[in-house]
Amino acid sequence: MSKWLKGTIIGVIIILLCSIVGVVAVKAANKDKAETLGSTSYEIGAFDATDGAEKSDDHSLRSKLIDAKRFGSAELAADATVTYTLYYFNADKEFIGKSEALTDKTAELPATQKVGEITENVRYFRVLISVPQDEDKVTVFNKGNFVKQLTLTLKSK
Repeated sequence: MSKWLKGTIIGVIIILLCSIVGVVAVKAANKDKAETLGSTSYEIGAFDATDGAEKSDDHSLRSKLIDAKRFGSAELAADATVTYTLYYFNADKEFIGKSEALTDKTAELPATQKVGEITENVRYFRVLISVPQDEDKVTVFNKGNFVKQLTLTLKSK
């Protein structure tokens, strides 16, 4: 084998090893990072307080369904005009309860909710951001102004 071919093979092997080490390092660095829910994770609308069904509301924003194990914390900004409510769902994604309108920091979700005489485990949750009626209606253009008042932190997957 020629010196040129040996040198090329060694160079390619070194580049591949460096690439693998780099990918592993990036994955390890991102493993423990938390994620904050942004405005694209919310849609305009609310939930029915009795059965958790989605409903139309121009003064509310609702999140997608999120695994309860990922909940880190929820906290309103000091100058927030909105409140938030947490809606709880079981493993079958059926509504099982909700919190009151919250204005303080929430550091953990309840593990269970009482539904009639049955205790259900909280497996998923959704967030409802309520905008006061005297504020402008929520639109695609201004929803970011309301979402940034609530910092919802999720643990990495």
